Amino acid sequence: MSEQPAKKAKMDSLETAKSFLQEWEMPEFAKKMKNVPKHRVRLANMDTPIHRWNIPGVPDDFELYVKRDDMTGSTLTGNKIRNLEFLLGDAVVNGNESVVTCGAFTSNHCRTTAVASAQLGLDAHILIRGGGEKVPMRGNLMLSRFSGASLYRVPDTVTDTGFYDRMVQLSNKAKATTGKGMYVIPIGGSSYPGLFGYINCWAEMMNQGILDRFTDIVVTCGTAVTTGALAIANYLTGSKLRVHSFSIKRPMDFIYGYVQESIDLAGLDCKSEDIVSACVDYIGEGYGKNTDVELDFIRNTADTTGIFLDPVYTGKASRGMVEEMKKNPGRYKGKKVLFLHTGGIFSIYTDQRFDGVMTKEGSAADKVMYWTDGEPPMTTILNHEQ
Repeated sequence: MSEQPAKKAKMDSLETAKSFLQEWEMPEFAKKMKNVPKHRVRLANMDTPIHRWNIPGVPDDFELYVKRDDMTGSTLTGNKIRNLEFLLGDAVVNGNESVVTCGAFTSNHCRTTAVASAQLGLDAHILIRGGGEKVPMRGNLMLSRFSGASLYRVPDTVTDTGFYDRMVQLSNKAKATTGKGMYVIPIGGSSYPGLFGYINCWAEMMNQGILDRFTDIVVTCGTAVTTGALAIANYLTGSKLRVHSFSIKRPMDFIYGYVQESIDLAGLDCKSEDIVSACVDYIGEGYGKNTDVELDFIRNTADTTGIFLDPVYTGKASRGMVEEMKKNPGRYKGKKVLFLHTGGIFSIYTDQRFDGVMTKEGSAADKVMYWTDGEPPMTTILNHEQ
């Protein structure tokens, strides 16, 4: 008796996924693009707000705002769910009952894929790299497993190309064994259908007045799919803003190369160097590695603005953005800058280094006091008054 509901759920999984499908109408500004998807699955909370962001250190002559795509969902928070709406839509339209993707053990994309697949009734298979022999089952990794995804640990030496080869191998094996399709999603959701998540978001931001309100837009760059979409959308609407892509891992030639590939697939006639300004000066010690200065910036931003950044992506990019405002303001087209917050909150729960940041002597975050009885401790109140 107990096995019957589970079997029925599996039989109906593709029908469940299809119930999320919607036809997608291309925004008017983007109708010159080729190879346009016709469907997506509807999962994200759209129309995320834009508001002023008073990060300490921003020069007085700059106005900084933030687009809160860290609010696209709860467990689906961040930019990746916008991309996955189109990638998973493509998977469902083509009859796949499972998906496979890959990433680092801290990957926001892998977590989002796992959660979204569970909502759609699809099986998720995730290849994980990094974290050592005893990677902590916390943060993104915990949520991926909690959502029922099958995890495959691979050696740290596996390259991105090796990642893709293994996913194809797994997909082919699944097809041969079960007769059912397994859709391959490249690392970070970095494929052409995923590009349309932020083509669609650009239309949303146009309705929020982005073309008139701002001179520049800044985004974190990992695999460059979001960078490519923003650059193309800005180009198609008259290049009224300058798009800045702050890399947290990739070299300059990768960023420009990926954006150019996207331009070519879209059938457009422009050069990537002309539609995006890439910056690789704030990669620091490497992917997922941070200096004390970077961690303090993340903590101080949360302490003073109530907005949480992550150590892998948004923390580095937003710090780089502020440093460039101070040291190299000429890189910006103007003084009204919008930062696209791409999420990453769960990385904070994975990163045990923040335990030290929060208790460091002299830190504004060190505000935990022991109150046994008598008068309340006034230390923090007096410090705020100073």
